[in-house]
Amino acid sequence: MWNKQITLTLHLDHGGIVMKIALVGAECEENLAIRYIAGALERDGHEVIIIPFNGETDSETAASALAASGALLAGFSMVFTYRAREFAMLAQRTRQLGYTGHITAGGHFAAFHAKQLLTQIPAFDSVAIGEGETIMTKLAANLSSPGNVPGLAWKDNNGQIHPNSSALNEQDLDVLACPARKTPPDSYLGLPIANMLSSRGCTHSCAFCSISAWHKLCGGARFRLRSPEAVAQELAQLYWRGYRIFNFHDDNFFLRNKTGMVERLKKLAKELKTRNVGKIAFAVKSRPDSVDEDLLGLLKDMGLFRVFVGIEAGTPESLEKLGRGQSLEDNEHALELLNRFDIHTCFNLLLLNPDSTLEDVLGNVQFLRKHHRNPMNFCRTEVYAGTPLEQRLRDTGRLQGSFWGYGYRISDSRAQSMFELMNDIMWERHHSDDNLHHMAMRVDYERQLLSHFFNCSSQLTRRARNFISSVNLNSCDYLEELASAASRGLDSGSLRKSFVSDVRRRMLADNDRLENKGIALLMDIHQAAGTLSHERRSGWPQAAASVGLATTLTLLSIKDALSQDNHMKERIAFPARVEPDDKPLTKPDKQPPDGEASYIKSRLTNYSTIRKIAALVQPAQNIDIEVWTGDNSRITYVAVLKSGFKLTGEMTLTDGQKKKLPGLIGNLGASSFKEREKAKKEIMEIGCAAVPDIKKAAVSSGDPEIQERCKEILKTIDAELDIPRKKELINLIRSTRLSSSSSNKRFVITITKEQLESSTIRENTHIFEMAPAPLD
Repeated sequence: MWNKQITLTLHLDHGGIVMKIALVGAECEENLAIRYIAGALERDGHEVIIIPFNGETDSETAASALAASGALLAGFSMVFTYRAREFAMLAQRTRQLGYTGHITAGGHFAAFHAKQLLTQIPAFDSVAIGEGETIMTKLAANLSSPGNVPGLAWKDNNGQIHPNSSALNEQDLDVLACPARKTPPDSYLGLPIANMLSSRGCTHSCAFCSISAWHKLCGGARFRLRSPEAVAQELAQLYWRGYRIFNFHDDNFFLRNKTGMVERLKKLAKELKTRNVGKIAFAVKSRPDSVDEDLLGLLKDMGLFRVFVGIEAGTPESLEKLGRGQSLEDNEHALELLNRFDIHTCFNLLLLNPDSTLEDVLGNVQFLRKHHRNPMNFCRTEVYAGTPLEQRLRDTGRLQGSFWGYGYRISDSRAQSMFELMNDIMWERHHSDDNLHHMAMRVDYERQLLSHFFNCSSQLTRRARNFISSVNLNSCDYLEELASAASRGLDSGSLRKSFVSDVRRRMLADNDRLENKGIALLMDIHQAAGTLSHERRSGWPQAAASVGLATTLTLLSIKDALSQDNHMKERIAFPARVEPDDKPLTKPDKQPPDGEASYIKSRLTNYSTIRKIAALVQPAQNIDIEVWTGDNSRITYVAVLKSGFKLTGEMTLTDGQKKKLPGLIGNLGASSFKEREKAKKEIMEIGCAAVPDIKKAAVSSGDPEIQERCKEILKTIDAELDIPRKKELINLIRSTRLSSSSSNKRFVITITKEQLESSTIRENTHIFEMAPAPLD
């Protein structure tokens, strides 16, 4: 049905030559995958719009934007398994809103599951299997005849799936169009940052990684290089536009041939100098066995400040099972060299794999403890399609789940118990979007930038290093405690529940304590950089909000909400569509204890949550959020209010008020001024309970006088904040986890405009490429 409509539109309006095209994908940072495609399409004359889709909360906004875009072709960037369902649901929702264009999906996940997506998700018309620039430009030119597009699997009007011949990925990377850059750019300490590539592909074949598997699926050369001249030219053009930080997303920045790599770097340095590129900072990714002292010396002189190094495991057994092709000595040597050069060095450790023993897990924890000075994170090895690990687990009957997400049980029951305890207790610590370990990475990242471009005092450096060590050692303590519990066994359900509750309570308290230290450090780093004045000079004022980070700590307050007044509360379903209880809450007879108040404050208004709230409260403004809890600490009511609003009257109209209110509203249009004023005063005395009727009259009354007076009254008695995404905000608050002692309480949390503005700075998504699992 959709293909037929597209064909008519193309022939009648565009002749199949130029059109509007939408690209949908994550834009937490500058997304090179879709921006390279955008550059190629724009070079062909197409109009491209990029629709950010950073998480499930963006679904309705993204679907509405695509449905209203007028784009004849939409490309969905489905790279990561953990977000695949969100993209599938987005495609379906877009169709429900009336979108009739062609939807194609690309990326690692889509390529490996083309048949399943086209069979199970009717909204998708095709799947691109290969690099997107060539496939999308050819699809745009052949939208009415997708059979002519190599690398495309497509579905005809009868639902029949047709896999076309393979597409050959572009071998000469220098001929590719430059990516369409994000405007305004992301920045750190007021310095604009750009993502770049100097190569594509990887020469290794780790058992858990889908990069080599994807290249094998698509065909062609697995590893290709851009010329030093082309890299220097793109970087210089960005430099003269004000960019100073460059994040290279090459899977491995280094060549296997050291001599060839030295020559390549010397050539690049010469080309940059020829183009008058001054002081820059850049980051790369590397395998440990590629780290070399001579190469680091060259790179440091050129501006290298950060390396994400693929440590992956801290024991010989784990490295072998992961198929890394590197030794424990390689890991140790790489970290020693990078630390000696004072380069921001961070890594991720796959703490558990399908064949882990508890002893091997403890060996990995000991590696973390030994290297506590480097920012790091840890997780379980996950299973991705097309990898040797997936095939091995499938062949042995151990693969669980479906293509939407594979899983397994660890062969050693003690290690499996350890994994389950980690999930139940430490999830926020190492696996949430804005977790503590990523904050530690950010602290060291920005400290390095401060040293590189400005000046970082020895005291601030020492504080940052102590903070990173504190976070890492604290996590090691918890991991060892969990391993000990898994070793001895938690025989009964009640014993396990008690253990989880106790350790989780302590860990959450440590999270808040350490997070506060991290935020204070970031504040001092920003102040030391003179961020605000620098940004005014550089022309990127939007990043100046980072200076306001201090307000995350200093401006939070929990107000005394135990007044005798009540007010209207909007009842919104939980994200899982669980309806709230209809039974009204019993008002608490005293304010919560200080400790409990602090806990609610930290869980509802910590830095990461404020960032999410800021995305929903536009424009930024002072707000109050009132929270009521029922039995079992379940949040049953949330109201989003104008900050500092004085509540009046009761929540519900009395029988007498129900009879009297229509007459009072009518009298707002009386001929006598005195009578109009009297009616207005009496309505205001009724207060919040009158709001629904007044809102209705303000819109539907046929008397302009009544409409205007109703609007004036609402300014005084309507406490609720009217923002477009209020329901999403309420659902966000209601999905917050609370402690078991938070039952039957009422809180009001004040969040200031300054906090919301400060939290809109780009989070450290450039800092952790694998966060926290090995992404596809």
